[in-house]
Amino acid sequence: MNRSPAKNVGRLILDYRSRTQTVNRPCDVFINHRGVDTKRSVAGLLYNHLTRLRLHPFLDSKSMKPGDKLFEKIDSAIRNCKVGVAVFSPHYCESYFCLHELALIMETKRKVIPIFCDVKPSELRVMDYGICPAKDLQRFSWALEEAKHTVGLTFDSLTGDWSDLVATASDSVIRNLIEVEEEQRYRDWSDLVATASDSVIRNLIEVEEEQRYRIVLMVHENGWLHHFPDSSSKYFSEFNGISSDDSEKDLAAVKRGLISAYKSNLADKLKDELQKISNDLEAGPEDKQFGRWCTTWWQQFSDSTVAIRLAHLQAQIGLLFFYSGFLGLLPSLPGYFHLPPGGIYAYEERSSCMYGLSSYFMARLL
Repeated sequence: MNRSPAKNVGRLILDYRSRTQTVNRPCDVFINHRGVDTKRSVAGLLYNHLTRLRLHPFLDSKSMKPGDKLFEKIDSAIRNCKVGVAVFSPHYCESYFCLHELALIMETKRKVIPIFCDVKPSELRVMDYGICPAKDLQRFSWALEEAKHTVGLTFDSLTGDWSDLVATASDSVIRNLIEVEEEQRYRDWSDLVATASDSVIRNLIEVEEEQRYRIVLMVHENGWLHHFPDSSSKYFSEFNGISSDDSEKDLAAVKRGLISAYKSNLADKLKDELQKISNDLEAGPEDKQFGRWCTTWWQQFSDSTVAIRLAHLQAQIGLLFFYSGFLGLLPSLPGYFHLPPGGIYAYEERSSCMYGLSSYFMARLL
């Protein structure tokens, strides 16, 4: 007798924990319905069937407990759900909450499966009873029109089979859940690829900046600034901490540094080159004739002609084709135009086997 109350209390605790876990977990499917019409029929049967399939549907009479805030709980469930099921019934449009849920589902761009139970889509209209603001009426009308133009299921409670309706609706829900999962996976991969691409681009920019920095340091250390224009020298100097707005003392120090780098790196080489040019100018006539040029004029002309021929070989082939066509067809035109007037004579002469037609055209050409 003492164990029976303990067992009952344990069962109640386990049942409460299971309900709490189910409620706290985000729902997969939100069932939007009119309670007085479909809570004990379509909506309730669909909720139980989806629960047995280990999905997590949301139905206000099943998923909410006393103390929950109505709008906060329902709005959170709609924003976290993946698929919405809108069960339309004859008294559906009379409920502000049903239209509010439908509008929020459409505004969050969730996939919607409409079920028209004992009502036609053309019979659904938002009625203005003077209670709802104009903004809400506009939202409700837009959401209702979007749902009416969505492919859904129709059911007549007098002649229809409830089990077939529940099975068909469950299959539709599962297919839409799979599509949502695939789209989410594709978006995740796209975001991953975009993030990886951005990282690669940033790394390339960093590598390029580092390489540029090394080049600038090498130029400054070796004293090669005089090889660059004034703007480049100014850039290199500013890059290494020498601003263009420094005092005259700093500019003089830079000038002395450049002169010192010139004397230590290029002065001797430049003197050798100038001395070599001077020696060539002072050489005899024979040296002047063949010393400045590596080849004779004829060899240079021949080499350039060969290069031009190779470079313009395609153009020369086209020009040759034009010449052959022009010289071959132009002289034959007078023969073609003269044939009709002199055709009688040509026919009589040919009939006497004096010459052939080819001989006639050849004579006209020449």
